Amino acid sequence: MKELCIYKEIIKYYFLSYKEIYESLFVMYVNCFKIKNKFKNIEMENKLKNSIQSYLNNVYKELEILSFILKNEKKLYASDIYHILDEIDKNFEERFKFYEDLHENLQTAFDMELDYKFYIPRKRYKDLTKKDIENYKSYVMGFNETRVKEFLEDEGVISEEKFDEVYKSAKKLGGNVNKNLELFGIYSNKIVLPTIKDSLSTLVNIHEITHFALIKNKEKLSLDDSIAYCDDIPIFYELLFKQYNDFIDIDIHTTPLALELLKSYDDEPFEEQINKLKKIK
Repeated sequence: MKELCIYKEIIKYYFLSYKEIYESLFVMYVNCFKIKNKFKNIEMENKLKNSIQSYLNNVYKELEILSFILKNEKKLYASDIYHILDEIDKNFEERFKFYEDLHENLQTAFDMELDYKFYIPRKRYKDLTKKDIENYKSYVMGFNETRVKEFLEDEGVISEEKFDEVYKSAKKLGGNVNKNLELFGIYSNKIVLPTIKDSLSTLVNIHEITHFALIKNKEKLSLDDSIAYCDDIPIFYELLFKQYNDFIDIDIHTTPLALELLKSYDDEPFEEQINKLKKIK
């Protein structure tokens, strides 16, 4: 039932987007016809057309992400879908104010029969770019802070409160993650992470935060250095996350012990994975 509700919600947004397109185009053609007959002002007509086309370009871009969500809905988390739908709602609210002001100015020109009373309002919305759509798609595929936090919390690696504390205080680096791989890690009490934007940056975050949790719990869990500072547990959680996410298409480095933990995984929490590693290491 929950999946059906999500599917219906996506269809609703899809329908509303097409409704917005068709209604805007219809109103544009009607008003262009009125401009031709009342003012015979080609410049005024082109201004209206260009503004509406620019306005609708944003809707077309949103349809790209809606189509992707619709096609892959069963592979996505509901919370990630709703986050992007909320972003689409915000975009609509911001640009629709522009649309209303545009037609209010046009109606004023018609009522006063003065073409110079028509002007294009100053934009109150941000035009979506290809990069924005890529970011939306990346987010909905599960490459985001919330998904990392929920995954590590569900696995018992770190609490929600501690994750927020660690993630907020971490030094985050943008740019090419591959080129900066050697920079990410734990330095004294400081953790350096890549900005989450794709599969690799997501896995690096999982790896380094898991490593942080191991080191911080070294005394509490009676860990020797061979466990606390090893990569087997962090790599295991990378592999586990990949198992849950159908969009990760990169090869992840492995260790024999990480693969053994994955093979025997039966929904055991963090501490149990450590105990299993102790037995087989």
